Amino acid sequence: MHSTKVASKSRMSHLNKFSVGDAYNWSFMRSLARLFFSLIVPIILARILSPNEFGLMAMSAVFIGIGSLISDLGTGDALIQRQSRSQALESTIFWLNLTIATIFAAILFATASVISGVYNNTIVGDIIQFMSIMFLFQSLSIVQVSLMKKKKDFKSIAIAEVFSQVISSIFAITLALNDFGVWSLVAFALTKSLLYVLAIWFFSDWMPSWVFKYNELKNVINFSINLTYVKFLNYIERNADKFIVGFYQGANVLGVYSRSYSTFSSSMKFINGFYNPVFYSVIVEAQNDRDKLKKALLESYQLLLFIFIPISLIFIFLSNELVLTIFGEQWIEMAPMLPIFGYILLFKPLNKLNVEMFKAVSKVNIMSNIWSFFTPLFVIGFLIGNEFYGSLGVVYAYLFVSLLLFFTTSRSIFKLLKITKKNVINKFTNHIARGFLVAACMILYKYSFTYHIDNVYVGFVFMGNVIIILLFYYLLQIFLPIATQNWAYCELKQRLQK
Repeated sequence: MHSTKVASKSRMSHLNKFSVGDAYNWSFMRSLARLFFSLIVPIILARILSPNEFGLMAMSAVFIGIGSLISDLGTGDALIQRQSRSQALESTIFWLNLTIATIFAAILFATASVISGVYNNTIVGDIIQFMSIMFLFQSLSIVQVSLMKKKKDFKSIAIAEVFSQVISSIFAITLALNDFGVWSLVAFALTKSLLYVLAIWFFSDWMPSWVFKYNELKNVINFSINLTYVKFLNYIERNADKFIVGFYQGANVLGVYSRSYSTFSSSMKFINGFYNPVFYSVIVEAQNDRDKLKKALLESYQLLLFIFIPISLIFIFLSNELVLTIFGEQWIEMAPMLPIFGYILLFKPLNKLNVEMFKAVSKVNIMSNIWSFFTPLFVIGFLIGNEFYGSLGVVYAYLFVSLLLFFTTSRSIFKLLKITKKNVINKFTNHIARGFLVAACMILYKYSFTYHIDNVYVGFVFMGNVIIILLFYYLLQIFLPIATQNWAYCELKQRLQK
């Protein structure tokens, strides 16, 4: 009994070792590294490889992602959401995840030839067979990472991720320069996954026991099943577009589309990647205090709008310059798509916060109902858009349905937390007004001066315009009586710490 108490006290002291501020800082550094390696490294590879090779990888990734989703089963979030810990439960979840990952890897390996027949491309099947082993790697770190997040040890996660990204990036670029083509992308994914698992095991103080108790799973099974169902629907929403474009238009067009989507999602993942995990870990602790949850959500809305509005404006007004400067002329077909993704960037990150809030307050059933309706709507929209306007029509469909989804999830969350229209208007008005002012000035600037985009000067033109957008946007913070980023961040942190 005494030893149990000592262990409990030791565990609690370990949990308290990491503050909310430290969690944000390390999570930010992790996301910064992730942004660099998920954006800069693909840009380097895009200069070496063709859109067709990226398209082949995107075709394979549609099915590989399903395995990654199933190998988790929502158990990681369930461990974070639970207030208490149990070695028996954690070990049971570990062996369950490993078993399911092994089974699904075997199934995908065996059916790879069938999948390649769908795309009429044998290389896709070969890629899938190699990538199937990645499920095993991912399942081995789910419990450890979840426990690290629960105690806000984002330092270890950040170091593990940076380590894996650095080594795998160097390896992939070396292979690409030596004409390994699409296999350099495969090597990048596999080595990153393996090295990440090894690093997590090195830093983790948890080891699985040789125990499997089904009774322990009853505590999390309902939460996990509902969450997995929602994640599966969400996965279809995020990947049906790529499957449709790849199936109907081939690897080359899909390569252009997937790189446009990745450029948009990388900027979003940068912020959401460091903010959302900490946001979720903290609001779980306040899940029974609706006032704290309401304040945290609205302050988070405000902060993310502050960050994403200028990024969105760059996508909207500088798409041609962005593509030519960063990717080169072979990717110029990305340019018409990026402005549409720029509009999506204004509300998509906010919807991610809504999802985290649903999970934190154990309202996964509401998420399930919403995504059950919207997932078929996304697929139908993608099919209609592709039929009439090709890949560009798919992007328009993504914008329209995503906007409807955001309004629906926000309405549910506002009703749940008793957030009034007045609360929302007070938080959003200044940001929206500021965004319109910058947009109006950019329109006047862009169309008052005509210039020929020459490859020699395009980089300078692009960077100059980016500086103008950012400078004007942030100068408004000084001259308009609204919250600055620092205020929003500090205020949010103080409220959550209380």
